[in-house]
Amino acid sequence: GGPGSAGTGTELLRVPIVANADSIATWLPPAIREVALGGRIAVELLRDDEHATADLLRSGDAVGAVTADPRPVQGCSVRPLGTMVYRAKASAEFAARWFPRGATPEALAVAPVMQYDRKDSHQLALLARVAPEATPPQHFIPDSVQYVEAVRAGLGWGMVPDQQDPGGDLVELAPDWREDLGLYWQSWTLDSPGLAEVGDAVVRAAAVLRQR
Repeated sequence: GGPGSAGTGTELLRVPIVANADSIATWLPPAIREVALGGRIAVELLRDDEHATADLLRSGDAVGAVTADPRPVQGCSVRPLGTMVYRAKASAEFAARWFPRGATPEALAVAPVMQYDRKDSHQLALLARVAPEATPPQHFIPDSVQYVEAVRAGLGWGMVPDQQDPGGDLVELAPDWREDLGLYWQSWTLDSPGLAEVGDAVVRAAAVLRQR
């Protein structure tokens, strides 16, 4: 607070937390709304890849993180949140054009693939497993909502979380190409004002995820 802010009673607790883009685009907003509307906490929501979010706990830039890493960062506690299920999907038109005989290794070698950004490992991990020789053209769209819109528009195939295709409008390339991403809430064990309130809200919001 600046000069004169003390004693006014309007100073909110600043709680910086970090989450991956797909969580921010799907299940996390109700937690943010609950915390912000509670009137005690000023939320600072940072975004990073789910495999990198724990680094912000280590650096002190965040006091809580939605992460794919179940191993506790030093000085932090861990709570399981649930699982985001990703499926390899494309629009019906894209599948008909690029995968007329199914998503064969030969077809995957030339079919354009949607990537979120250079840290995105979802699609490349799948390609390494099912078509290790494939080096298809890649489109990069670093926004969760626009990423899925691009898949819908037929720009490429990509791994789409179930929460972002609730109607099942997209075509699943192969049922066993599913990726289950377990998410965890890691937070400082040091008493950081407002952090427990934020953590409880995050855990409540994560109830929509698949629970183990």
